[in-house]
Amino acid sequence: MINLIPETFDEQLWSRMVEQLVAEKASILIVPDTSMYLPHQAAWQQYARRLQTVVMPPRLLTLLDWTKRFGSPDWDAQQLSRVLTWAQQLQSTPQLAQWLGANQKNHQDVASVLSAAQRLVALSDELTLHLLPQFGVDAIVEGSAFLSEVVSQTYQNHAGSWASDELNVLLECWRLDVVMIPPVMQFLNVLSEMAVDERAPQSLYVLRNRPWFAYEQWFYEYYAQHHDVHVFDVTTIRSRAVSDGVAECAQRAWDDAQERILAKPNETGQKQQVEHGVLWSAPHPEDEAWAVVQQVLRWREGGLRRIAIVALDRAVSRRVWSQLLHCGVAVRDDTGWLLSTSRLATSWHDGLAVWMQDASADELLSWLAHPAVYAHEPQIKSLLWRYLKDVALRQDVVLKGWHNWQQAVRRCPPSKLLRDEADTKECDLQALAMEFLAKALVAKKQLSRSRPLSAWADVLIEWAKDFGLWQGWQTEAAGDAGAVWLQMLQLWRVDETSVLLDLAAVMRVMNAEVERATFRAHDASDEVLLLPLGSTRMREFDAVWILGADETHLPAPSESASLLNTAVRTKLGLPNVVANQEQVRRDFMDLLVSTPRVHGSFCETTNGQPNAPSSWWRQWLRASGQSVQSLQLDWRECATQTAAASAADIRYCLPDTVSASDLNQLSACPYQYYVQRGLGIRERALPTEDVSPAMIGNLWHAVLAGFHERRGEVDDGQILVEVIDEQLSPLCAENPRYWVVRENFLSWIHAYVAWWHNREQQGWRVSASELAISVEHDAFDETLGQTGLSLKWKGKLDQLDTREQFDDLTGTCALQAAVIDYKTNDAVAVREKFLKPIKRGDDIQLAFYIHLLHGHSQNTVVQAGYVGVSKLAVNESQKPHEGSNTYPQAWLNQDEAGDGAALEQAAAQLHQQVGETFTRMLKGEPLVAMGELRACAYCAVRGVCRKGYTKSAVS
Repeated sequence: MINLIPETFDEQLWSRMVEQLVAEKASILIVPDTSMYLPHQAAWQQYARRLQTVVMPPRLLTLLDWTKRFGSPDWDAQQLSRVLTWAQQLQSTPQLAQWLGANQKNHQDVASVLSAAQRLVALSDELTLHLLPQFGVDAIVEGSAFLSEVVSQTYQNHAGSWASDELNVLLECWRLDVVMIPPVMQFLNVLSEMAVDERAPQSLYVLRNRPWFAYEQWFYEYYAQHHDVHVFDVTTIRSRAVSDGVAECAQRAWDDAQERILAKPNETGQKQQVEHGVLWSAPHPEDEAWAVVQQVLRWREGGLRRIAIVALDRAVSRRVWSQLLHCGVAVRDDTGWLLSTSRLATSWHDGLAVWMQDASADELLSWLAHPAVYAHEPQIKSLLWRYLKDVALRQDVVLKGWHNWQQAVRRCPPSKLLRDEADTKECDLQALAMEFLAKALVAKKQLSRSRPLSAWADVLIEWAKDFGLWQGWQTEAAGDAGAVWLQMLQLWRVDETSVLLDLAAVMRVMNAEVERATFRAHDASDEVLLLPLGSTRMREFDAVWILGADETHLPAPSESASLLNTAVRTKLGLPNVVANQEQVRRDFMDLLVSTPRVHGSFCETTNGQPNAPSSWWRQWLRASGQSVQSLQLDWRECATQTAAASAADIRYCLPDTVSASDLNQLSACPYQYYVQRGLGIRERALPTEDVSPAMIGNLWHAVLAGFHERRGEVDDGQILVEVIDEQLSPLCAENPRYWVVRENFLSWIHAYVAWWHNREQQGWRVSASELAISVEHDAFDETLGQTGLSLKWKGKLDQLDTREQFDDLTGTCALQAAVIDYKTNDAVAVREKFLKPIKRGDDIQLAFYIHLLHGHSQNTVVQAGYVGVSKLAVNESQKPHEGSNTYPQAWLNQDEAGDGAALEQAAAQLHQQVGETFTRMLKGEPLVAMGELRACAYCAVRGVCRKGYTKSAVS
């Protein structure tokens, strides 16, 4: 039997709960989330101070943490084998993949398919967690039947349709997933065993401040059959108990704010001003962040200590955290961790993780870049980091293992630039790197042994001193957080226990020690909390500022419900958008009516577009008779040092070669072309095991080249399968991500073979694959005057086809040519990315290849186009620029029987434009930054081009 204890949240709620838990001698309290830890701990401290005695509080746990004590794993854990299994299923169900986010434009992309598979795993876990408890943990058949019935009824009632094949695939994959006993099934099994476990408490106390999920309802009812379950049912808060209406809540909150603020003088003895529900608009994120910092400092000067910043906009919250830290204000997250301590923790936690694993390049360099590592020698550290990164970039595979690092450093001496810089600091960079790696190997041996805690303290101190962490923890910037680590290690050195611990166990002990030293109740300290909106439930604050209170963040955008729409999810009892939005609205209203000082802010523009305030907050403002206010910051006029947008002169570093990609880059953003092609500065990334679209494209080109070389031996489809296995099998053995690529390639075979057979019927044969051509044009010298310069055109044609065409008038056969550029895009992407530029006359690549071919051979080019990939059957269809069938293709000529005149004209026009453009550049015409703003966000040159900045007048 479940005993419901109705409660209303007010200032005395936690005190009442504490007294009842003491009276009932409760041993455990289950809470919805970890944000309850702080107010619970504060209430127990107050209770102990009032009684002037030591009080042992009950254990406070979430349901998931409680099951972990009985052997349950994290039920939301993701396993690579599960994701790959789902990814293979998605290859045969493209519509299902599309519904899961891998739509027609990108579902061949490896990252997109894996992301869709992860979403499908999450959906399977949702069904298991929320559906099976209604019928029994093992009732997969009943759960599947109920799901099918709900889907059919819902779609029938809404006059819609449902793809039954995709539903059957989902059910089959779900059954297979459940049979494999995923973590969520283990979680449910542990829950069912806990109710009858002799270690379980006879009286269980539960705090509920939201409706239970299906698995929670099932578990507590099942537990109540064997033990007592007492539920503190907190359904309302004091200020909202009268009415849920916005107007009534606004008036009640305003009256409460006046009563609580005006009647209480601040530390200076003056009455304070009522500031409740104020919404500010800021022209820029920096202005918004600085206004928050100023207000927080004023609140603290007025004696307020329980201050919270609700972070809806991460970009602004990071600025606020940084500026408050510079002002000497410590900021904690919603669990009570000091954020500066968390940042310092990565210096040892990530470092020890590098030694526990295989010292891969990305992990090692990421740790080495931490401010606390080699803090006493920042210049030497910078050189070492750049040199090791350069060594890693020169490798063909991801660099792992300390011995492999040593061999790589021996093979790769520093570049001249690094050597010269190291000489100025009188150090041998290669010897410095070898010394670093030698210390790392010694540390590897030391950290791999088991020893008592006191011995571990000496080892960790020595490790910290070898790599500069010990000095970094003692710096002023580390502050109290650094003192925590130093004090902890000193205490370990005098520990007398003899239990042997390995490194993993030591790290767990270290985590617990840091938590004990830095985890404090918010009510007992004066730090500022930075937390999400949901973590404000059942918490009391003196003042709150809500960042990002605009339409984009409040309410947050509703995410897609994936395969199951909102109506189905609601009937199944799954979390859905409507319920989530209602919970957010309740949290927002509760915060407004329970906190005496609430401010909000938003930025007036986002990415250059106007930004509107939150509709919920506008409703509140209308009910309370307020309006949006503009931030008025204290400004000082000063001489600006901001230069105008960059305009580069490339005539002294004008390239003497040009490719199709160069011309595309020059057309999109001249300044990017100047930096990357003129100056030769390019972004260099570390080797990674991810499969990029460029890698997939190169593999597909190699597969098709091998296919056309071996045709005639057996069936065309069988040849493609063999070539794909030859190309992909070694890669799959080294990197499991290539299995998805292999499945994609196999699914493209049937459509490609059908398309190629249709092309053969038109007389086309492959003349060359991966044909590299380089042509130097003397005519370009004339456009440059008497400079003696020339421009070399170079490129690689994916495929050159030829056919003989009989001329009835002359009675002779002429050899015609066709240029094909293969793309790993489907029909929608081919039309969007390639067909539209062709129709607009903006395509550069095909005209470039035609011009190249003219300098290489005398064949008449009558076709040039892009050819994509498809899993669908090829049917006849005649459309301009799209060939005679439905296979993804975009041709420069309108029809396949063209005479080549339009192609000749496009090539000649491109040659003329290139000549004129390079002539102007040689004469000193500046190259400016003119790329699209949405593309600029991903450009490596964005930091130096100064696009969008203006030169202000000096005051």
